[in-house]
Amino acid sequence: MIGKSFPTLSVTNNLPEASEIVKHNNCGVVIEDKTPHSIANGINNFVNSIQKDSEIGMNGQHAIKKALNWKMEINKLMQNIENNEI
Repeated sequence: MIGKSFPTLSVTNNLPEASEIVKHNNCGVVIEDKTPHSIANGINNFVNSIQKDSEIGMNGQHAIKKALNWKMEINKLMQNIENNEI
């Protein structure tokens, strides 16, 4: 679905990197507690905020285009190599 923006629902207890990406880019909801009650509450909050979901979905799409992609990572690596920072 190219062109669509989908928010992210992330249940992360042992994946701090994924949680940090979602939080830093405001592109979804992070549920850190893996209890059924916490997950259910997170899903309900996620579903009930339709307007916010659209906004955070667009934030995720923006983050992928601007920072979270291989092209950007290769550019960063090449700059570090050229500046002898590796």
